[in-house]
Amino acid sequence: MHGQRPPFPPATLWPVATAGTSRFSLTTWMVGGFVVVLLVVGLVIALLLSSMGALRSANRELQRSERALTFAFAAEKSLVDIETGLRGYLVTRQDDVLGPWRSGRVDAPRRLRALLEQVRDPAQKGRVRTIADRVDAFISGYAVPLERRARAGGGEARAL
Repeated sequence: MHGQRPPFPPATLWPVATAGTSRFSLTTWMVGGFVVVLLVVGLVIALLLSSMGALRSANRELQRSERALTFAFAAEKSLVDIETGLRGYLVTRQDDVLGPWRSGRVDAPRRLRALLEQVRDPAQKGRVRTIADRVDAFISGYAVPLERRARAGGGEARAL
């Protein structure tokens, strides 16, 4: 046994690197590290581009919503103008106070059509159509007949 080699090399926990015995050269380690850094940077750029696309899409929807709100507020203003002009005429019987009433009769349906063009959701479109129908009914079934009765001198129009 003396002078013979042991059957197995001595066990060590960590391989000991000696000069010239490394499996990978420094150049290989540098190229590998560079590739890893490139992959990480590429992944970060891909995530940023994806986030920017989602942000642009959300921004477009926000702008559409803002336009829809603008048209909705304008349509509401037109209805208030109809009511204000008609009320003013009923109180004063002066034609010059019917200006808002006249403009509101034209503007309200036009603004509601513009609102309908901005809405994408079918349920919301249905709601806008319902509102437009009710506005038309208000104008043709209440505001116009009331104005005509007031012009004809009906005292019951003033009592309303």
